[in-house]
Amino acid sequence: MTTTDVPSMSAPPAPALTHETLLGQHVARVVGGLQARYAGSGEHRRDPVAAAALARLRRADAADLTRALDVLDLVLDEFPSPLLDYADLPTRAERAAHTAICLYAVHQQSQSQPMHIPSRSLGAAARILSAARSADGSIDQATLRRFHAVATATGPGQRVHHLRSFISLLRAEQVALDYARLARDLYLLDGEPSSVARVRLRWGRDLHRHTHPDLPNSDPQPATA
Repeated sequence: MTTTDVPSMSAPPAPALTHETLLGQHVARVVGGLQARYAGSGEHRRDPVAAAALARLRRADAADLTRALDVLDLVLDEFPSPLLDYADLPTRAERAAHTAICLYAVHQQSQSQPMHIPSRSLGAAARILSAARSADGSIDQATLRRFHAVATATGPGQRVHHLRSFISLLRAEQVALDYARLARDLYLLDGEPSSVARVRLRWGRDLHRHTHPDLPNSDPQPATA
């Protein structure tokens, strides 16, 4: 056998990243960067540019990207090209990223602790919030009603309205959330009925999941979408 007959041993190409993964990576980069600059640490003081950016995002309409043109630089800078389109309306991914990033700005306002943390779904955050608002750590019915309003919303506008209210409750109790994961969930909730059902099921499981008694605020590893 000549050298030209030797079979190639090169590794197979890596599978292409899904739109959900690309979206989550983008939101994690944007929110993580803003959070690091806003909070500061050690000798690094809070970045006033980041504080101003979060203020712009809070003022923006989180439900409508086309009415929030002054924050497009924050939401769409280096946006993954597979998620872009040249149509006249925003894509599902653009809408989900915009909503998640704007709501993060609401959540982080005046907070010294990070309000974006990995692996905590909306359902898991609702569980922690419910325990904080109840006298005995059981499910708080008012929190449950707010959570159900988000989960059963029938359209993006209604969903964002209920989400903003719910996130204000999380902020009051300093309960953080994974905004990259929220963006992925919003993307799925804007899609096929089967995807909507999967997100609602995962949120419900995370809400009612039993946690270790020594770790009341611990979060289970989230299931993949």
